[in-house]
Amino acid sequence: GVLVQATIGHGWKLSDMFPFQQYIGFRDGRPENSVCPYDEGFHEYMKHAMHKIAECKPDLIMVDDDFRLMFREGGGCACPIHMERFCEESGADITREQLWDIVCSDTPLGREYTEIMVKLQREALLGAAKAMREGIDAVDPTLPGAFCTVGNNVEFADEIAEILAGEGNPIVVRINNGNYTPAGARYVSRAFLRAAHQIAKLKGKVDVILAETDT
Repeated sequence: GVLVQATIGHGWKLSDMFPFQQYIGFRDGRPENSVCPYDEGFHEYMKHAMHKIAECKPDLIMVDDDFRLMFREGGGCACPIHMERFCEESGADITREQLWDIVCSDTPLGREYTEIMVKLQREALLGAAKAMREGIDAVDPTLPGAFCTVGNNVEFADEIAEILAGEGNPIVVRINNGNYTPAGARYVSRAFLRAAHQIAKLKGKVDVILAETDT
C-alpha cells in the first residue's frame, strides 16, 4: 500500500512555499505552513497526485493524519476563503478578530457562529477528500482508500474515511495511538487514553479501526 504522508501539510518549515492558500489560525491569525483545503487549485493538485499513485496499482492508499483544521494550534482555519464563506453563510460582515471574540462569548450568537465555523471546517476537509477520491476513481474505482486520524478529537474522521474508501469498500480509520519513545515510557498511559477516546468516538461509524503501530 501507499501512505500519502502529507496532503495539506504538517506545518513544518518548508524549503519552497506551496502556491495555495495558507492556513490562517482562527484563534491568533497566525499563518501555518499548511494548505487550506478549500483551495480549488489544491483540489486539482491532489486529484492529479492521487491519479498518479493509483496508476502504480497499490492494494491500498492511506491519507496522512494531519489532514485536519480545528485540532491545530490555530483552532481552525480563518483564511480569506474561510472568512468569505463565513460571511456568505451568516450574512454578517465581520473580521476574524471580531468573530473569535463572539465565538468565545457564552451567548446564543456565539453558539450560532461556532456552529457555522465548524460546518465550514468540515466542508473544506470533505471537499478536498472528494477531490482525492476522484483522482483514484479515474484510474480504478475499486481501489480501497483509508484515513489516519489524530488526537482525541477524531475531526470528521469517519466521514473523511467513508469518502476515501471508495464505493463498496470498508471504511477504515487508523487511530493515533503511537507512543513515540522520545517522550519516555512514563507517557504510555496517555497513549492508551487517547486510543480509548478515539475508539469510543469511531465505534459504530467505521468498519475497521487500525492501531498506529499496525501501519
